[in-house]
Amino acid sequence: MTIHLLFNLLDDWRTLPAYQLERRADIFFAIYLDKILEKHKGVKINLIIPEFPVRLGSLPDHNPLDNRSYKIDCLV
Repeated sequence: MTIHLLFNLLDDWRTLPAYQLERRADIFFAIYLDKILEKHKGVKINLIIPEFPVRLGSLPDHNPLDNRSYKIDCLV
């Protein structure tokens, strides 16, 4: 199976009501993500961390005592 066929299947299946594309697709995008970001931003990418937790109290315009967090897709 080629990578193109795999991406075509993912593209077709993402329209199915219960299909959770994000849980399955990130590993396939990961093999290209550093190259895409390097080309787009013009800087070398040394590290990508998926599902990185961010404490809300650490962000501007949030209560500094707020210890809740959410995950960003990737920390680069």
